[in-house]
Amino acid sequence: MYIIIVGSTEFSSSFAHLLHNEDSSERIVLVVKKKDDAIRITEEVGVNVVNADATKPEVLDELELEKCDVFIAASELDKDNLISAMYAKESGAKKVFACVDSFDIEGMMKKIGIVPINADRFAANAVELMIKRPAVSELVNIGDGQFDMIEVDVALTDFEGRELGELDSVDYNAIAIYSKGKFNFSKKVKLKKTDVLLLVVPSGKEKDVEKKIINPFKRITSFVSKK
Repeated sequence: MYIIIVGSTEFSSSFAHLLHNEDSSERIVLVVKKKDDAIRITEEVGVNVVNADATKPEVLDELELEKCDVFIAASELDKDNLISAMYAKESGAKKVFACVDSFDIEGMMKKIGIVPINADRFAANAVELMIKRPAVSELVNIGDGQFDMIEVDVALTDFEGRELGELDSVDYNAIAIYSKGKFNFSKKVKLKKTDVLLLVVPSGKEKDVEKKIINPFKRITSFVSKK
């Protein structure tokens, strides 16, 4: 699989590192605008880093976008992400993602075949799931945009010790847990405090679902312990 990631954000670096560790046979290219960031990420992540501006067509043309399986625009600027993602889509990249902060443009992006992701809601492992399991991506991001996927730390909920299959409700569907670098889809798996829970929720209801399942006291305790 040929994957291009744009940006020097924590999300883009984490995602490149995750993919590189999972399968070193994959071709991963990270495009970074600033030279200092490119040098740092090369040393930290170990993937092929291109020091260039991904909003320039001549730069993207050099990356053979027609052969790209997954293109992820994850720089700090929504505008730059949209520009590079739209160019990649037009140039033949098979699956295109773009990080954006605005809910207002997500519907438009889905209509033209670009999957919107929000770095505040999606960690690297959730996006990896969407890439490695196309059915999940189709369900939560493409088409009429009825559903989205969110991550919740089990430590912030009262779900510890319960089975994954017990958690489904009219408000959300629990599809997997992420633990020690692996996904587990078994409905019989029991949730541990260190697990991350992945939920499919109706679009626009992410915050409502989080309020229902996150224990406010545990959130405060977790925040204080990190200080």
